[in-house]
Amino acid sequence: MPYKRLYKTLTPEELSELLRDARKRHWEFVDLIDTQICKLPYSIGSLTSLQELCLFRTQIRKLPNSIRNLKNLRELNLNDVQTIRELPSSIGDFFLSVKFLSLI
Repeated sequence: MPYKRLYKTLTPEELSELLRDARKRHWEFVDLIDTQICKLPYSIGSLTSLQELCLFRTQIRKLPNSIRNLKNLRELNLNDVQTIRELPSSIGDFFLSVKFLSLI
């Protein structure tokens, strides 16, 4: 399944389970719009098939360093993420492969 959309508050355990499933099934798109997650686990970097990550209106405070491992990521949506305060220092080369970055 390349697409998953959630409309609820995710516990850290549920998010970890979702990401394990995404890795096993080679999801290309993960949509976490309007979930109240505050932190992405380090394991997000193991989603090697991921092409689009939508964090629109989440409560994410910072992106984990492992996000740079998402070599196939083409779109990162951080629209209306008013809580984000920090991007990984090693993220520069990562942004070269991203075709669409939204931070509005």
